[in-house]
Amino acid sequence: MKEKENEFNPDVSLEEELTNDTEQESLLISLWRKFKKNKTKSGEEPVAQDGAAQEEAAQEKQDERFPDQESLTPEKVPFEKMSPPENFMQLYGKWNRSNTGSEHKRVRVEDFCRGPFPQTSVLEEIFTQIDAQAESYLNQYNKLTEENKSFLDNYLNTLTQVKGQQESGKKPQEEPQEESTEESPSAAGVDLSSLDIAPPMDAQLLVYSAPDWSMAWCMVFPPFGSGSSITKQSILASINSRGIVYGLLEENIDALVSEKNSFTLIPVAQGLMPVPGVDGKIIEHYPHDVGTPHLLENERGIVDFDNLNYLTHIDKDTVICDIIAPVPGTPGIDVRNKEIKAYNGKKPSLPMGQNVILNEDGTALIAKIDGQISFREHSFHVSNCIQIPGDVDLSTGSLDVRGDLIIAGNVLSGFTVRATGDITIGGIVEGSQITAGGTIIVNRGMNGNMIGTLTAGQNIYCKYMENSTVQADGDIYMDSCVNCEVSSNGRVTVTSGRGIIIGGNIVSMQRIESKIIGNKAGRVTTLSIAPTSHFSRTKTNLENELDDVNHQLSHMEETVDASLSLSLKILQMKQRKLKGQLEEMWEKLEEIKRGQIVTQTLYPLTNVYIGGVCTTIAESWSPCRIYLDGKEHQVRISW
Repeated sequence: MKEKENEFNPDVSLEEELTNDTEQESLLISLWRKFKKNKTKSGEEPVAQDGAAQEEAAQEKQDERFPDQESLTPEKVPFEKMSPPENFMQLYGKWNRSNTGSEHKRVRVEDFCRGPFPQTSVLEEIFTQIDAQAESYLNQYNKLTEENKSFLDNYLNTLTQVKGQQESGKKPQEEPQEESTEESPSAAGVDLSSLDIAPPMDAQLLVYSAPDWSMAWCMVFPPFGSGSSITKQSILASINSRGIVYGLLEENIDALVSEKNSFTLIPVAQGLMPVPGVDGKIIEHYPHDVGTPHLLENERGIVDFDNLNYLTHIDKDTVICDIIAPVPGTPGIDVRNKEIKAYNGKKPSLPMGQNVILNEDGTALIAKIDGQISFREHSFHVSNCIQIPGDVDLSTGSLDVRGDLIIAGNVLSGFTVRATGDITIGGIVEGSQITAGGTIIVNRGMNGNMIGTLTAGQNIYCKYMENSTVQADGDIYMDSCVNCEVSSNGRVTVTSGRGIIIGGNIVSMQRIESKIIGNKAGRVTTLSIAPTSHFSRTKTNLENELDDVNHQLSHMEETVDASLSLSLKILQMKQRKLKGQLEEMWEKLEEIKRGQIVTQTLYPLTNVYIGGVCTTIAESWSPCRIYLDGKEHQVRISW
């Protein structure tokens, strides 16, 4: 039977064949089948193909029948372009057939909406509720219809019984009376129980509003049978009962009364939307890298440590930032005649640091004093640093400064220099001790004579280092390093100038990079990617401090005393801070395993320690990259 149905019929159009496709195959397959049958009908013989051609043809045929999955994936259709819910469409179809005798004229959600659409999520929620109301309406309609049919069946049965009794009571001699001209329903052969008589159902008004009450919509289910139609008065009464009193759209309300607008979601009230405010903002006149060194190399790859261009002088009352005040929003009114709060612009966060103040009218940040401007910790600062025009020698003695310190000359052997901020030295450093809470910059270099030290809370920039001990919580940058004890919680970079590391012990927690490591004479150089001694001491101190805090907390929690509540909160805050610091330190320890040593030329003998694994390199490499193989837990050399 199927073969007969699929036989080629030249009188049937392609559109009819596709419409009557009983196998429900895809359009692509149907077109391919018709094309094949047309070729067979015309008497064309297939061309003989070799094995490879047959395989290719089979693959093309397979691709035609089964397209790529990506091409079959349908695009997401917006809700307003989709078909309305099932119950709603059933009710609409029933009404449409009873009034026009035709099937559905509207097939998409947008066909049942007028005016500005609600947001997609709101529209979907509204039609979900409409579908529930339609289901209830249909259930009531079907129930009344069944009751009408039951009544008609009983009526017919009663007529049949009465007629039977009348016929059985007639006498034989009596002549049949002349039949009545009006036939009863059953005598006429009409089965009234099969008639679909619409029960009387009144029109129903559905009212919906936006979640923020900025707008309201209505939809009318029309009356069936002899049910009552909707009136404008009933619409207004229903809307007012919901508290919708502002922004009524009279023209749309009048349109709801017309039966042709049934099953149409129409806006009936629209509030006044609020006007959002505008956030304030900061217009900065200095970049965020102001106050930091700029390592600029010349054409020979040499960094000019004499001119790092990091000090930017600023005069008192100089404008650092302009402040644009926020603009407040304008409130709106919802359909309940209630205020809709508007978004008020927020005040900007002011980058106001040390010695930076507001001007009199609060429209700008200005410098409080003369000094050098810098940006750190998300704020601008103006520092009143101390400047030494000459050397640190017997004329100055050792220095202990709160703030930044600038030394134009040299720091001679035997002196100590301390500063809570940055220290900049224009000359050289001999066998002296330099300690800074911030960054240390030595323009000419340092020969510590085995007793000189540099200790920085941030980075260190130095032309060259010889016979010195260097410790930095940040990174260390040099042109050359000879026989030094170097320890950095960040990176050690010796790539400018000669870029050479010879002898000594270099410890970094992240990366060591240099042009040349070691020398042809075989000077032993030790390179380590490991925790520094300063880092380990800090970690141990934090752990001991946390143990003490935990002990105090456990003792205080056992003692119920209201007077200790403030002390308890302070200890808990301290506990959280210590835990956070220790977590950061553990993360840095995990980063050590990913540390590397990179150089263009590596000479023996070089001892390498990475993540607790050590190796000795007894041959030259150029270039090379030294790292820890986490799987085999061995130090590898490659490029």
